[in-house]
Parts: sequence; structure tokens; C-alpha cells
Amino acid sequence: MQKILHYLFLFSLLILVISGCKKESVPPQVDYSFNYEVFSPNQDGIQDELKLTLNIKTDHFIRYWQYDILDANDQVIKTKKSEGNLADLQKKGFHPKESIEYPTEIVWDGTDEAGNKVKDGQYFFKFIVMDNNRNIVTLTDKDKLVTIIDTVKPKAEYKLTNAIFSPNEDGKKDSLLLDLTTVMDKEEYLLKANKDQKWVIEILNNQLAMVAKTDLPNQQDLSFEWKGLDNNSQLAEDGYYSIKIHSTDKGGNYFEETIPDIKLSTKEYPVEIKVAEGFFSPNGDGKKDTIDFELTLKDKSNISTWELSIVDKNNKLVNKITNGRDIPNQLTWDGKTDKNMTAAEGLYLGRLSVVYDDGSNPVVESQSFQIDVTKPSAEISISPAVFSPDNNEVKDKTYIDQKASEEKTAWTGVLVDEQDNAVKTIVWEQSIPAQYSWDGKDDNDQLSPDGTYYYILSCTDLAGNEFQSEKNMVAIYTEKTPVSVTNQYPIFSPSENGQFDQQTFTLTSETQTENQIVSWELALVNEAEEVIFSNKENSDLPSTIVWDGKSNEGNDPVEGMYVPHLKVNYFHGTTSMVTGEAFLLDITPPVVDVKRNVEIFSPDDDGENDQLVYSITEVKEKTPIKKWELLIYSPDKQRVFKTFTGEGEPTGQITWDGKSDKGLLVESIEDYPVTIIAEDTVGNVLTKELPPIPIDILVIKLPDGRYKIRISSINFRPNSPQMTSDKKNTEIINRLAQALKKFPTHKILLEGYANKYGVNLSKSVEERALKLSQDRAFTIAKLLSRKGISMSRMTVKGRGFENQIIKVRADMTKEEREEMKINRRVEFYLSK
Repeated sequence: MQKILHYLFLFSLLILVISGCKKESVPPQVDYSFNYEVFSPNQDGIQDELKLTLNIKTDHFIRYWQYDILDANDQVIKTKKSEGNLADLQKKGFHPKESIEYPTEIVWDGTDEAGNKVKDGQYFFKFIVMDNNRNIVTLTDKDKLVTIIDTVKPKAEYKLTNAIFSPNEDGKKDSLLLDLTTVMDKEEYLLKANKDQKWVIEILNNQLAMVAKTDLPNQQDLSFEWKGLDNNSQLAEDGYYSIKIHSTDKGGNYFEETIPDIKLSTKEYPVEIKVAEGFFSPNGDGKKDTIDFELTLKDKSNISTWELSIVDKNNKLVNKITNGRDIPNQLTWDGKTDKNMTAAEGLYLGRLSVVYDDGSNPVVESQSFQIDVTKPSAEISISPAVFSPDNNEVKDKTYIDQKASEEKTAWTGVLVDEQDNAVKTIVWEQSIPAQYSWDGKDDNDQLSPDGTYYYILSCTDLAGNEFQSEKNMVAIYTEKTPVSVTNQYPIFSPSENGQFDQQTFTLTSETQTENQIVSWELALVNEAEEVIFSNKENSDLPSTIVWDGKSNEGNDPVEGMYVPHLKVNYFHGTTSMVTGEAFLLDITPPVVDVKRNVEIFSPDDDGENDQLVYSITEVKEKTPIKKWELLIYSPDKQRVFKTFTGEGEPTGQITWDGKSDKGLLVESIEDYPVTIIAEDTVGNVLTKELPPIPIDILVIKLPDGRYKIRISSINFRPNSPQMTSDKKNTEIINRLAQALKKFPTHKILLEGYANKYGVNLSKSVEERALKLSQDRAFTIAKLLSRKGISMSRMTVKGRGFENQIIKVRADMTKEEREEMKINRRVEFYLSK
């Protein structure tokens, strides 16, 4: 029992020893922070030292610490640690009761282990700490434990435009312009660190108080414009200012530069310059050899210098005039260059520049003026040299062609008689027309007598240069010669139908030997007074001219009234004109409108719609109608069923009883096409289709009191009692049922008939026809029963070839054989 207790004691003691010697595995926690991301140890008192603040959190005791400062190549440039060797301390077993002293702040002044200043660049911290349980923490994160040494100050160069400016919105030096070129960091890490760096532009007044401020980003090329406004967007007072440019980078390096003597002035100095005239000619002829400039200055005091520059259209300096500080009210230029040569012809202007003591420099320009030493010139020709102003539209005017130089002054043209008396004077204030026409009238608008005249053109340009042409001869001659034109037909129709297709004109002239025909023209004018056709020749007058109705361009004839005009021109310039009798060109067929009295025709002598009447409602035709026809065709339009004809204009009414020219009555429930034809006296033909005539169910009362209905338009299948699917069959059955319902007390006999298409047919053919006709009649009866007609009222009988309406003959024409289909029918007899 004692042994057991002894062993238990030893086991418990062993457990206590083991548990007391167990190492804690939780390392110390180290927090840190930098005072600067970038510092500049250049002893300027700004960001000269870097401070790394440490905060070590642990439940144990610190037994060892060490920190290293490394450059970008991982070379240690400075180190510091606690006493002892880390490797030896790791091997020792110890139970300390307190921590050794460790730094809570590391201060680096930018020197290496030897106390020498290190180069600008990136540096890294490495920190090691170990507690009494030999837990070691090493901080080596280069992304977080990095710092930058930068001792280079920012730098910028500037260019200033308009150091003296006047923000008065006159478009001249309204703002001050400052262009900055900064020296950018070459290293990427410095560019990144200084990305938020600002370049500050401050405008200071003469008491060095800030008036305006602008921040610019850290870029290589920067621009700043000051329009004279302060920070409150108010215009600053006139006076002197300075520009302060400064910037501080991330490392605290500071740049500053001040630009003094900036002048802001809004004072106005009104200056005007005008030229008395816009042209002059410095050619020594005593006429406008110089040009004067009128100068107007509201303030002539405090003038420093002035200068009048003469420049050409390319802004090239030609000459300049200046004379100290005093400026006259008028200056004169003799047209000489600065080399005492006469300036070339062209546009010039005067530019007056006045510089005042306060730096204001108003510059104004005169309007453009021109040196012109070239005299006006012109070439003149007159055609015709002899003309006849007799209002006959032939040589009524003479045309004076004038190819003249461009001038900005008046040209004068004068027509004089043989005694040099002015007859007509024309003044063109600006440019001269290339052609002037004279109608022979004088300044009093009276026609001048026959004779010889002369035209003289003259001009004095704005520079005083003069021109006058030689005399140019022209003559007036008037006299008349009788002429005539006669047309063949009062109406013609060039429709190529062989009738009245051409119009012939006979031409005559009582020509005198001394005044022969030189040209002629026959013009045909329509009602709109447009020339549709003309024949013009430079020859003697022909005896006849033939016209086919077409225009000169070959366009088809256009109908209407035409008038021939003959114009004959003679050697002396006279013209004879005559107008012939008007004639009609008509290529349009007549217009005839008709109206019928009934919509559906029912000629069955029941007193209702038994007659069809066509009324002539309107006839339109410029040319009288020669003859007309009204044609009613068979339903298949293969032949004419009924013809009505007449001569002259159709008038009154046309009445039809429903029978053909051969006396055949129309068929029930068929449509008969209708055409009206009319021809006028010059062969124009109207062919117009009228609405077809629909035929009703024809119920004919027989002498014995019965009623008869005959229908030949029902279509059956070949050799079959069945109808085709033609929609018209359905319409016929419906209308037939409606008609039969009007006789509800009558018995109905349906007789079917076949068409006997040949002579001497066999008995078997006749028997088949008899059977087929009865079957077809029975088919109709069944269909009628479905439409409400009782079968008890109906009796069916086949008649075969009996009672042929049109009998077959051996010599029948094709048209007659077509008409025979009327034999294939069903007849209905109604009786009490």
C-alpha cells in the first residue's frame, strides 16, 4: 500500500514538472506606424527625421530585439539590437521575471552606420523580437515597412504672355497667360508618392495680399490664365500685381518663385483712323496723287511713341510714318515705299499704334484703300450695224458688246447723231454690263429717225484715271413688205389613221428687188401662246409647208386650237409678220355618256322592265360626230346580238325589246356585254364598253294560260346530269327558286332539251339525248326542292332533240354553231 502511494506521488510530481516546463506557442504582437511616407533629411527643419513607432503586445517578457534598415538592394545600411546573441539565447532555458528594455520609437536621420548621409531612394525596415518562451516575431513586409528619402526640391520653368493686359473684353490682351513646365520625378515610386502634389498659383496685389488662387495638378505641362478676376469672381482693380508659384512635395521639399510687375489696366484710350478716299493714283498727273489719314485721339497726353504703318493686303510693311511723342490730326502718304519707290497697285491700309506711358497700346486700322494707276479700258463691238426698231421682233434692237475693265465708278455711254448731238445717254453707276441693247429711242423715249449714229463710251475711275472710246457706227432703217399664210383644213387629226393626217400651209410675199428675203420663220402657236412647231430657214420663202402635228422636239401631237404666224426678215433688217386663220388639231375620240333605265332587264311582257332604254346624257366633241353604233353582244361576246346605228351626233333615246337582229329573245339569267362606238369627221373613233345588261328570270305567259320559263345558261358536266361547280349555276338555281315561289299554287313541268349538233344522227344517239335531258331536268328539280319548292308540285320530262330553237344545217357558219348552244336548255311550265 505504501509503495502504491509512493508511485502515485512520483507520477503526480512528474506531471507537475512536465506541465510547468511546457513552452507557450503564442508569439508577441507588434504594431507599428510611420510619421512620414517620404522624408527629406536635408537639415532644413522640415521632415528631416523618420519616426517608426512600435507597440509590442505580449503576456510574457521580451528577452531580445533587433532592427535593420535596408536599401533597395537588401543591403543593411544601419542596425541596432539588444545585448546578447539571438542564437545563444534561443538555446538557453530561463525563467525571467521581467522584460529587457526595448524601443517604442525608432528615429532615423537618413544616415548609415558610419553616420554618412545615404542617397535618395527607397528603404525598408526589418524588426525582430523574442519573448522568454523563445517565440520570435520577424517583421519584413517590404510593401508596408517601406519609406522614401527625397531631398530634391520641385522645380518649374515658366513662360509669361501679356505681362501687361487689359481685361476689358475688347479682344486684345484680355487675359494673362502663364505656361509652366515642371521637372517630373524620374522614379516610378516617387511619381506615385507625389501624385497628389499641387502647384499653387497665387495672384498678389502690391500689398502682397492674395487676390486669387488656383491649384494645378502635378503634370509636366501646365497652363494658367488669369482674366483679372479675384476669388469672388469680381474684376480686380487696376494696378500692379505679382504671381507667386509654389509647390511642396510629399517629402516636404518646397519650391517658390515670384513674378513681379504684372500690370492690370482697363483704362480706355479711344483712337480712330480714317482715310478720306478709298482710291488714289500716285502717278504724278496731279489728280489724286496722295491719300490723307484723319487721326482722332481722345487723350493725347502721356503718349510715349506712335507709328503709322502702311501695310499691303498680305500684311507686309510698305512704309511707316512716325515723329516722336506729338501726333498730328492728319497725315499724308504719297504712295512711296520705305525705299522711295512707288508702291505697286493693290489694296493697302493704315495701322496706327500708340504707346502710352502706362503701357497701354491701342492699335487701330483704317479701312482698306487702293492704289490704282491703270486707266480704265474697253473693247466695243456693235451688231447688227443696221437695225430696224419697228417692233416687229426682228432686229428691233442693236446690241453693243462692251468688254470693259472692272471699275468701282460710273461708266457713261452716249449715242450721237452725225452732227455730234447727244441722242441717248446711259450711265452705269457700278459695273458696266457686258451688253447693252439700244431700241432706237432717244432720251425722251421717242423713236429716232432713220440715219447714221455713233456710240462713245467713257469712264473716270475712283483714282482719277480717264478713258474715252472711239466712235462706233450704227444705222437705223425701217420699211414693210406684205406677206400671207393660208392653211388647208380648219380641222385636222394627225392620228395616223389615213384621214386628215397633215396640215398644209401656203406662204406668199410681195418681195421687192432691192430688199430680198434673208430668212423666214413659220411658227405654230397653241392656245397658251406657246410655240409648238416652227420652221425657220435662212433662204427664200417656200410656197408650202406641211405639218404632221408633232413638236420640234418630236413629241406627239397635242390637240387644241393653233394659229400660224409667218415672219419674214429682209435684207435691210425689216421684218414682215402675218397671222393666219386659227385651226383645230383634234386626236381625241368623241365622248359619249349614256344611262339605261333599268338595272335588270326582264323582257317577258309582264309589264315590268319589259323595255330597256338608253338615254344619251352627254356628248363631248370639238369635232362633229360623223356616225355612231351601239352594239349588244352575246353573253360569251363571240358575236353581235343586237345593233343600233346612226349618223351625226347621237341624241334622244335608244329602246330595246330584248330581241336580237335575228329576232331571238335574250336568255334568262345571262349578262349581255354592250359597246358604244362613235367616229368624228376627221376619223377619231370612240370605242367604249358600257356595263353589261343582266337578264332576269323570264316568265312568259302562254296563250293557253300557262307560264313558261326558259333557261339555257345552266352548265352541266359533259355527258352528265350533274352541274359543274360554276358559281353562276348556284345563282341561277337561287333566282329560279325565288321566281317559282311567286306561283305557290301552280304545278311545275320541267322539260329538258339537248342540242342536236348534227344531221342524220343515229337512233341510239337520240335515245341517249332523251335520257340525258330527262336526267338533267330531274337534277334541277332536286336542287329546287332543297330551295323550298315541293317535289309534289314538279313533274320532269325529257324532250331530247325536240323543238330545236336553232336548227342544224350542213352549211352553218362557226358563229351560227356557237349560237346553237341555246338548244341545250331546261324549260319550266307553270299551270293551275
